[in-house]
Amino acid sequence: MFDQLMDEYRRAMEATMRLQQQMLEAWTRQWGQMPQAGSAAAQVPWGDQFQAFQKQWSAAVLDLLRKHRETLDAQYDAGLRTIEDAFRLGEARDLEQLRRLTETLWTQSFQALKRVAEEQMRELEAAGRKWLEAVSGVATGRS
Repeated sequence: MFDQLMDEYRRAMEATMRLQQQMLEAWTRQWGQMPQAGSAAAQVPWGDQFQAFQKQWSAAVLDLLRKHRETLDAQYDAGLRTIEDAFRLGEARDLEQLRRLTETLWTQSFQALKRVAEEQMRELEAAGRKWLEAVSGVATGRS
């Protein structure tokens, strides 16, 4: 039973990561190409705008990585608590207590998974907003 629980948890985390990778790929595909020479958009001083974009983007990436580290730390802590709770299953004195402990472990594990997935989606949305702000700033000539 514990193996099934951990296997489902692992599959849910893998699905979450695949979804995030697919969303990031879709967002980065939306990046426009640089304007052709001679077009009206090519007359804008791209060097300054690109440097401003680089600064905005690097700040956003660093912020995203910091938040990702915090999320990983929280996931690791939750995993340790889950393992500790799983070891407590062996302390059950009867089947009813084992059932209650197992239900509690299952509920806590999936609540933790839900919190992590929601936090990751909020971080991904925030990163997407920052990316779009930076890109729209370059496209419109703002820095």
